[in-house]
Amino acid sequence: MNELIEKVPPPQWYQDFIAELKLHVCFKMVEAHHYRGKRINEEAEKLDSLYGKHFVEQLAQDLDTGISTIKYERQFAKEYPELANGVGEFTWRYICNNLLPRNVHFLSGSPEWCTPQIIIDKVLHLFGTIDLDPCSDNPFQPNVPALNHFTKDDDALNQEWFGKVYMNPPYGREISKWTDKLQQEYEHERVGEGIALIPARPDTEWFDALYKYLRCFIWRRLHFSNQENSAPFPSMIIYMGNNTDGFKNTFNDIGRLYKSIS
Repeated sequence: MNELIEKVPPPQWYQDFIAELKLHVCFKMVEAHHYRGKRINEEAEKLDSLYGKHFVEQLAQDLDTGISTIKYERQFAKEYPELANGVGEFTWRYICNNLLPRNVHFLSGSPEWCTPQIIIDKVLHLFGTIDLDPCSDNPFQPNVPALNHFTKDDDALNQEWFGKVYMNPPYGREISKWTDKLQQEYEHERVGEGIALIPARPDTEWFDALYKYLRCFIWRRLHFSNQENSAPFPSMIIYMGNNTDGFKNTFNDIGRLYKSIS
């Protein structure tokens, strides 16, 4: 994380506040998340005065947790001021994925190319459940209904990935870092199945590095969800996994499927 403040000791009230929040990690998980969110909301004005717009990042650093976790906690405490009606009996994952409000325009990948619903539907049909979307921009409003999301703040390239992974990575020069990461996590068997929605660019090294995986070259240009016009580039789906028949049956109506023979 970039340095957010000058290297000066924080005021005593802030040190006491951090100690208080750390103490509550010993409580039942859902109660601890609720308590932290409630207390952070109560002290938001003072925290903003101390650290400005970076106060959530500073809290995440001092509490040794993720920025997205703190955002979830604050939203949870706001939506459920009291743990009534059995809410406290749910798991934290269930609360994040089912009880917190969402907006359909969650960007998976980049602010410019939001995953089309037709692709999401097909990935869900094949996977049943998406365990991880490592390229999310917002933990609160997922268009991709994964059980877990890594945002830019979570530094996904330095995290271990797991389960069934769908990603729509940033389409700039860094795309190779994401395709390499998915391939490494799959080959190390941390990822059981993986799907990537990426541009079809056969003139690139990262494209060639994916030669051994099944792919679907999508007919026509995709109309990404938050764009007025279709994309100015062709797209493809890369599949890593053993359910090749399932992939073929799911995606063969939107494109031509290929696999290298050499």
